[in-house]
Amino acid sequence: TCPSASCSALRRPSPSLMSNLVLPFPHPLPQQVEIAGGKGASLAKSTAAGFPVPPGAIVVADAFRQWRGEPALPAVVAAELRTWLATQPPERTFAVRSSATAEDGTQHAFAGQHETFLHVPAAEVPRRVVDCWHSREGERAVAYRRQAGLRDEDVQMAVVIQAMPPTSIAGTAT
Repeated sequence: TCPSASCSALRRPSPSLMSNLVLPFPHPLPQQVEIAGGKGASLAKSTAAGFPVPPGAIVVADAFRQWRGEPALPAVVAAELRTWLATQPPERTFAVRSSATAEDGTQHAFAGQHETFLHVPAAEVPRRVVDCWHSREGERAVAYRRQAGLRDEDVQMAVVIQAMPPTSIAGTAT
């Protein structure tokens, strides 16, 4: 659930948010979990704090609320996403990652419940955003929500679109 009084406006499309459905990490709004989901808010906060985060944007939860299960993005979301993608180098590929508004908190993790797609070319990003949205209704995600006592409307879906850094090796050091 959304803790602030401003969240009632986020539950329904409003003219003030209609032009803010795809927000780059440096924008201040994605730092709020109810707008960007847990993963998206963490990336936006890390960017704001000056950490080296690959560039990206968030298709905010309000865009998900406007979607009605169609196979394509709502027109206004698609237009904003195309505008943001046009600012990126044409050879760049992206990670397209679900970011639920109830994930990565103190109560619920949702790890592995929703979809992530790696090395997605720009032309396929809109389809993968829809695939992330559809994953909210996946068997694992629905079972997890039921087990956690969450109602479907308690979990909205933002989507992170982040540049895939070129790598030849990856891992962690201890």
